Amino acid sequence: MDRSLASVQTTPPAEHVWSATGLNGTITVQGEWVRIRKGLAPRSVGVRGERQVAIRDVTEVRVHPATAETNGYLELVLKDSDASMGGLLSASSGEHTVMFAEKSAAAFEQVRAQVQAVLDAGPPTRQTAA
Repeated sequence: MDRSLASVQTTPPAEHVWSATGLNGTITVQGEWVRIRKGLAPRSVGVRGERQVAIRDVTEVRVHPATAETNGYLELVLKDSDASMGGLLSASSGEHTVMFAEKSAAAFEQVRAQVQAVLDAGPPTRQTAA
């Protein structure tokens, strides 16, 4: 058997996953998707369940920083959606918002940075044969 003709299987590189768990849920970024799972934290309030959003549908990532006195939140503003303008109280029940304490701020900043990086890169481009 000619070994030069043997097929070589390659495994595509695994996508890195960024995840942060807050007070009312968990937000996970993988590739060009964001998954928000709510209602699993002990003090969860508002919308429960899981939402999966294509990052291309996100128009803005809002972050209200957490301090020692107040919680922060990360909110995804989607195309054709009404973003909450009611501050922290409204953010606690938003379906695309996860609240976090000061100790979790670094993980939420990583999630924000990754979503923003995908947004800044723009839609994937297709190459056509010349």
